[in-house]
Amino acid sequence: MFDDVLNLKYNSLVASLSEKVANEQEARRIRAIELLEDAAYTDSRISRSDADFSAEAAAGVKFTRLIAELRQMWEDEEVHRAGVLERRVRSQASAHYDVVLGQLQSQLELALRMNEDADQQWMAEIRNSTYEHVCLMKSFEEKCSSHYGARLNKYVESTDHRLAIYEEDLLVLGANTERNCSALKSKIHRLRVACGKWRIDYQRHGSEHSGEVQRRYRMITVELEPSQMSPGLAQQEPILLKFKSQLQQLWNRLDTQPGDRINTLGKRQRILLNSAGCTESLVGAYGYAINKMRSQLPLACLVSRYEFLGYRIALFAKLAPKNGGTLTHLGVVSDYNSLREEYRTLHARLNREMLDYEQENRTPFLYRGVPYLPLLSE
Repeated sequence: MFDDVLNLKYNSLVASLSEKVANEQEARRIRAIELLEDAAYTDSRISRSDADFSAEAAAGVKFTRLIAELRQMWEDEEVHRAGVLERRVRSQASAHYDVVLGQLQSQLELALRMNEDADQQWMAEIRNSTYEHVCLMKSFEEKCSSHYGARLNKYVESTDHRLAIYEEDLLVLGANTERNCSALKSKIHRLRVACGKWRIDYQRHGSEHSGEVQRRYRMITVELEPSQMSPGLAQQEPILLKFKSQLQQLWNRLDTQPGDRINTLGKRQRILLNSAGCTESLVGAYGYAINKMRSQLPLACLVSRYEFLGYRIALFAKLAPKNGGTLTHLGVVSDYNSLREEYRTLHARLNREMLDYEQENRTPFLYRGVPYLPLLSE
């Protein structure tokens, strides 16, 4: 029983599998036929495409040749037609412009004739107007000459009268100026005399005071000399007295103030000069002081001359505004110019020599107790 059922199932399974295999083989056969048909169709399409491409290439070559021939024909035809058209246009333009040029030539000749007539008329009008203008200018010149000639004569007469009055006033003013100048010169002379007297009195008073101081100094020195002076230094006493006299003379010539006489020396020399005894250092200090004062003497003379020139120039500058603003009325123009030239030359010389003096002595040059080189640079 079981075997029958199993055989039945087996047979049914074999039958179903056989049917499936048959169906599958049929499907494969159909698919193979379709593939063959597709391959044949593709081959036919490829062969047809190759034939079409060959035909198209042949047709392209043919039509390209035909197009080139047609283009060449069209270009030749265009050149021919352009030449014909150009010849036609040239002939028509030549005829047209010949007519136009003829008309313009006739118009130009007519315009030239009209301009020539207008120029002749304009020149005639210009000549007439110029002649009228010249006549008017001549009449105006005669009128102005007569009018302004009379006025000029009146002006000349009036000017001559004013100049005469002005000359009289100048003569009066010159006389007054001369009197004022004489009075001023006498006043200046009196001032100079008074200043000289004051200077002499001042120097005498300073000399008396300095003499009194020196007298006291000698008294003290004489009192102390016997106890301090050694026999070897006794022979230097006349030299010391001579140096003192020379130093006093140099101070007087340099117009050194009494209070500034000792201050003009160095600190070491002041200490030695204030010492009581006669020593070699004291004699050397006096010699140094004398040499220093002697080197100042030429500069002092130059400074005195420089101060005098400055005073004279300042005096002339004060007198100028009172005499018309110039020095011509005083008759001292040449003197003033020579003073200014000497003043400038002396200024440069003082600058140079004072610099040399201060560099050599390493001390400023003093004039009346004041360093003088800074005053020159002001």
